[in-house]
Amino acid sequence: MSAGRHAALLAALDEYDVEVALRLVRGHARRGVVSDHTLDAYRTGLTRFFGYLRGARVRVVDLDRLEAGLYRDDLRRSYRAATVVTRLAPVRQLYRALLIEEVTTRDPFAEVVVAKSQDVPPRPYAQAEVDAMLTCGVTPPEEVLVLLGANGGLRRDEMLRLTWADVDLAAGRLRVFGKGRKERSVRISRSLRLALERLVASRDACPSDARVLGFASADALVYALEKVVRRANVTWRGVHSLRRAAGSRLHRETGSLQAAQKLLGHASVETTTRYTFHDETHDARVDEW
Repeated sequence: MSAGRHAALLAALDEYDVEVALRLVRGHARRGVVSDHTLDAYRTGLTRFFGYLRGARVRVVDLDRLEAGLYRDDLRRSYRAATVVTRLAPVRQLYRALLIEEVTTRDPFAEVVVAKSQDVPPRPYAQAEVDAMLTCGVTPPEEVLVLLGANGGLRRDEMLRLTWADVDLAAGRLRVFGKGRKERSVRISRSLRLALERLVASRDACPSDARVLGFASADALVYALEKVVRRANVTWRGVHSLRRAAGSRLHRETGSLQAAQKLLGHASVETTTRYTFHDETHDARVDEW
């Protein structure tokens, strides 16, 4: 690295410039390609990390092992173990890149370990909780958000990326692009169809390339659901528990893991078993969804 580039990089890091750090991480990606999904996750992780450093008044290149461990502990106070690993991943990649570029001589996260969580997967939202969300004065986008998860079984990022070109109300199907851009077709339930129609009616136009929910980021989507959950006086279990609710409900009503697997787009039925939770306090028929 030239002296000029070295100085510019240090200056950007001292300003906690996330985009500069993200470009560096992307440039040193081991496989040479970083997907849009991974890039968004890396941006979130680096933004969180730089916010912590700014608050602690620590320079990126001055972070030591003790402070790195304290940052891990700070994450653990807010997130489950799996999310801590995800948030640390771009930070680890950043320091590896800084070592390669000879901007720093140490990797403070080299020996930082995240203990595996022994927690069971979070429970899905019960149908009564989903109903409470839908009857707490939701806006059309909020209603569609809840039903895309609770009826359609979509992941957070699948909801975020869904465009009007992916919605075929006439055929009653959604075209969903999952992990690795794998495509699957999801049936539109009766209640989701009505919600989508209300959303269309509430907008001046719905261009085919426009996002259905209209959120610019995953954080905005999560915040929207958090507001709904608070209004409904429901325990917060995250966006993914809507998807778990869909899988559990379909398995309960059909007795078929394969049906739930197809809805959720899992490659292995073993994964689907982690999404099924039986709660005998509510029941319904598929055609009433």
